[in-house]
Amino acid sequence: MTKYHAVLEYDPSDRLAKVICYDLRSFDFTLLWNCAHKDADILDNVRLYISNGELPDYIANPLSWPIFSGRLIDIICNFAQVDIELLECHIFIEHSEQQVLGFKAVNTLKQFAALDPIYSRISRDKDGMITAVHKIAVLDDKIDSDVHIFRLIEWPYPLIISDELARALVGRRLVGIALERL
Repeated sequence: MTKYHAVLEYDPSDRLAKVICYDLRSFDFTLLWNCAHKDADILDNVRLYISNGELPDYIANPLSWPIFSGRLIDIICNFAQVDIELLECHIFIEHSEQQVLGFKAVNTLKQFAALDPIYSRISRDKDGMITAVHKIAVLDDKIDSDVHIFRLIEWPYPLIISDELARALVGRRLVGIALERL
C-alpha cells in the first residue's frame, strides 16, 4: 500500500508572511485547480500582496495555490518535474510596490479520481455534493505509481504528494510547510 501526504501551510506562531490581499483582475483563480497545462504568462495580470514577516518556503494563501520558494521547488523537481509547471507570479509586500522574488506558483498537472469514500470523512450538502473533506483517504490503486504530486478530482484544493517525496522534504528545515499523512 502506497502512502500519501497532504501538503499544508504551517505557521503556529503567526510570524510568517502570507497572502492577505490579491488583485486577480478577471482571472479565474480556480484554473490552477484543474491540473491542465497553462500558458507561461497566465498570471501576468495577477498581483498577490503578502503581510510583513519571515518569508516561508510555502506561502499561505486563500486561493489554494501552491506558492513555493526556489529551494522547495528544487526538491520537488527532483521527483516530479514532468508533473508540474512553474508559473511566474507577482508578489508584493502589502502597502508597497516592493516585489518579492524567488517564488513561483506550482501548477500540478496530474489529477486522479481517488478519494476513498469509505475511509474519508466527507460532508455533503442535501444534493450529495461534497462541501468539505475533514479526513482524506486515498485509493492508491487509482494513482499511477510514478506520480509524486497530484490533486484529487473530487476535492482539488489540497496538494498531495507521495511518501517518497515527503521523505525527501523531511529534515530540510523548510519553513511554513507541514505534511499530513493520509
